[in-house]
Amino acid sequence: MDHQAWISKAIENLAAAQLCFDHGYFNACANRLYYAMFHAAVATLVKNGILPPSDEVGHYWVQNNFSGQLIHRRKIFSGKFKSYLSDIYWVRVRADYKTGFVSKKVASQELKKANEFINLINSELSHAT
Repeated sequence: MDHQAWISKAIENLAAAQLCFDHGYFNACANRLYYAMFHAAVATLVKNGILPPSDEVGHYWVQNNFSGQLIHRRKIFSGKFKSYLSDIYWVRVRADYKTGFVSKKVASQELKKANEFINLINSELSHAT
C-alpha cells in the first residue's frame, strides 16, 4: 500500500470539503471531511507499517488502530486527536443517513479540526524516515 496515494486523497477531499462549505453544502462538507480524515489516518498507519488484514481498509479498523497504535502505544500523536475520527464519523452518519442536517457551526468546527489533523499527519509523513 502506498501512503502517498492515501494522503493525496485526503488533501483532495479536504479541498472538496472546503468548496462544499463555501457554497453552504454542510452535509456534503461533513461527508468529505470524514473521508479526508479517514484517508489521512490510513496514510500514516501505512507509513508506520500498520496494515489492514486484507486490502480492504475498514472504518472501525482505521479508527481503532489510529488511536490504539499511533496515539496510545507508539505515542506519535497527542491524545487530543483520539476522538477526531469518531467525532467526524458520527457527524457524517447524521449527514448521510439521518433526516436532520449538519449545521454551519458544526461543519465549521469539523473543518478546523480536519485541517489541523491533516496538516499534522502530512507533517509527520514528510518527517518520517
